[in-house]
Amino acid sequence: MSYSYSDVREIECRDAGQIKLVVFAASQILITIEGRNLRELATLFGMASVRWLQEADPRSVRRPETESDITRIVIETSKTE
Repeated sequence: MSYSYSDVREIECRDAGQIKLVVFAASQILITIEGRNLRELATLFGMASVRWLQEADPRSVRRPETESDITRIVIETSKTE
């Protein structure tokens, strides 16, 4: 899925393990990104510098604990009134 940065209304990063993006398009969209060491990714979202991201493949070799890793991306939509 692809969304325009101009539609991103809120970026929330409470800790290094989760980022929430609120996007207003045809409906309100909440994108939750879970993983580890995601603070730098949140900063890149704030600078509109992220072009692509994907969940890590659980079958591949795990990355070192010091590196960022996306374990889950959840996209939820709701109609705006």
